[in-house]
Amino acid sequence: MADINPDDIENIEILKGASAAAIYGSKAAAGVVIITTKKASPAARSLKPARISGGRRPGSSSACATSQKKPPSIKEAPRPGRIHRRQGRRQALRPRKRTLRRKRPPAQYQRQRNRGDERTGVFFSANRKDEQGIIKNTGYLNNSLRLNVDHKLNNRISIGMRAAYMKTSSDRGLTNNDNNSVSYGVALSAAPEYVPLLPDENGNYPVLVGGQNPIELRDKMRNNETVNRVITGGEIKIALQENNRTNTRLIVRGGVDYFHLKTEAIFPVPCPSCAITWKALPSREYQQPQLQPGRHPRKPVRRQQKLNLTTSVGATLETNYLDMILATATNTTPLQTNVDMAANAALQQFRTKYRDNGIFIQEDLLIMDAVTVGAGVRFDRSTNNGDWKKYYILPKGSFSWNIAKMPFWKMQLINSLKLRAAYGQSGNVAPYGARFLAALPNNIGGNGGVLVDNQLGNPDIKQERQSEFETGVDVSFLNGRLTLEATYYIKKISDLLIRRNLQPSTGFTAQWLNAGDLRNQGIEIGISALPVNKKNFRWNTHVNFWKNKSKVTELLIPPFPMGAFGNSLGNFYIEEGKSATQIIGTLGETPGIGVLGNSEPDFQLSTINEINFLQNFSFRFMLHWKKGGDNINLSQLLNDLNQTSADYDDDANGNGIKDGDDRNTAFGKGEAAGFVQDASYVRIREIGLYYQVPVPRNKYISAISIGASLNNWITWTKYNSYDPESSNFGSNTLSTATSRGSNGLSSGVEVMPYPASKRATFHFAVTF
Repeated sequence: MADINPDDIENIEILKGASAAAIYGSKAAAGVVIITTKKASPAARSLKPARISGGRRPGSSSACATSQKKPPSIKEAPRPGRIHRRQGRRQALRPRKRTLRRKRPPAQYQRQRNRGDERTGVFFSANRKDEQGIIKNTGYLNNSLRLNVDHKLNNRISIGMRAAYMKTSSDRGLTNNDNNSVSYGVALSAAPEYVPLLPDENGNYPVLVGGQNPIELRDKMRNNETVNRVITGGEIKIALQENNRTNTRLIVRGGVDYFHLKTEAIFPVPCPSCAITWKALPSREYQQPQLQPGRHPRKPVRRQQKLNLTTSVGATLETNYLDMILATATNTTPLQTNVDMAANAALQQFRTKYRDNGIFIQEDLLIMDAVTVGAGVRFDRSTNNGDWKKYYILPKGSFSWNIAKMPFWKMQLINSLKLRAAYGQSGNVAPYGARFLAALPNNIGGNGGVLVDNQLGNPDIKQERQSEFETGVDVSFLNGRLTLEATYYIKKISDLLIRRNLQPSTGFTAQWLNAGDLRNQGIEIGISALPVNKKNFRWNTHVNFWKNKSKVTELLIPPFPMGAFGNSLGNFYIEEGKSATQIIGTLGETPGIGVLGNSEPDFQLSTINEINFLQNFSFRFMLHWKKGGDNINLSQLLNDLNQTSADYDDDANGNGIKDGDDRNTAFGKGEAAGFVQDASYVRIREIGLYYQVPVPRNKYISAISIGASLNNWITWTKYNSYDPESSNFGSNTLSTATSRGSNGLSSGVEVMPYPASKRATFHFAVTF
């Protein structure tokens, strides 16, 4: 998703329904998002000259300030040798020097070209996005090309070709947690304001006791990730048979996604706390060719006045190949970055290859344009499963009835009243290698050898199965000016894939197995309205509300922690009969461990509003409200332990003891509750104003638009850190099981993350 140019996207469709997503089988474990890129429009095909559009989006970005606090910025501090007398107040999150600084504003340039005739359509686009991060020497550069061609051979056969090339370069810096006081946030937490960090006149950086100088690390280290990606695809559509009552079509699609990733992490020589001095990862590859012939072909469609039937049959085949090479070098020759210019070097290679294939059939019935009945089944298998020859059966079914389309309906106020229900099953294949006992390379007496891995293989591992039922109602009033969609769902996950710990006496440490069941249930409500629809003023608004609750209904192994840093700091805990997103921790002077919070929000609400006025102006804003949901905030812990918290010397409770001392005392007693904090927030995600410039009729320019937008500009939250949405960890093995309406497990643990940014962007586009 990050590699695709947003301007190339025609539309994005999210399949949330149980029946809709189930047709994708084992690929639908975490939901289905369908991204359709642009093709030459019918209007463009009718024009002999090509339709060309282009634009530029210069802008700026900065640290995301909330109503409560702001990430650290750095101001000038005294040079070494000068006396700094302001030592009474400990400040790490107050302005110091220039750790957060841009070299130039971000900018995006893009060009699009549409051309064609009645039989052929060509869409071409080029895009360049250059964005500096809010920390010096971090940023993102993307260059991409896309070519989509569609050609109609005759009245029965048409072909299409898709090709895209993307090259991205990301300078990632060094943030989040580490155990050597090297990353920016951890190093800054240990450096009081009066400690000088900038280099002297000779370029020598001050050496900190017990930690790395973050300014030196920022200026000298390199942590770059470069991606070269090629996505190609083709399709052929053949009308096999067609008459007044039926038609039969054959659709065959295939494609290859080639993904090459190279990361390079180089640390400066003077790094007293680093485990290594130089580290280079010059070659790391990921290749993912995939072939999907026969996807969504359709067979007879019988049409009658009051009865329509559509039959779909198809097959998919996907092959994935990964080849990763990791080279690490330490104690290199000064100023050299080649891995062969080192006293010590190590080389590792990791290769995987697996294949998934599926077969599906589906029948859809439409009666009187009011009643829809659908049923289908998919058969999936994967070489990652224990029995790779076994097909897993995944059925689906749906029903809807639009009462307002029945002959007896006479109510003019309600234009549509649809009752619906759906059921579907999807899967999630086991991780690669779960069924094997791997062999690891090892040097034995100077000779090459192998050792047994510490993960025990499971030849009986099965895919995870997810069964979802949903029911709801859709209502439309006043000729569509007001619509309501309400859905209740319950999703059950069986044969949950869990990597459990083993007793040391087994000789192994871990094993994948199907060890539990989990349930998610929740509601989703969507309201769309057109409150005002005048000639010079039009207002569209959309409001979405959703909430989800999870519960571990069965666990075949003992309860276990997951995804944090231990009970004394707050921990996620998987336990039968409890929420899958509960956070537990030590209770201090009270013996034992208790539940301290839950990362699952009470509810979430978002609204998108678009106002068109004075014919050519458009104003748009989006607001998001997350109520409830706790984070484990360990950034505060590091600052408290080093006595550099911005509020360390405050006395909010008036007990005569500094707030930082109060928190450190509680931590010393084993109280973890102070780190589990409410991460509720209200955020204006986007505000934009755009103007469509009136263009007199001419041969060259058909449209000009300008505008400006702000992203993440305002946030209201009481969360005591940079950003309530920040997290150290991504999704883990159970996150797919809690995907609908849930944040997933371990998504709310924070240790000095990369600060969120707010953006101001100017938009300019011309269509020729």
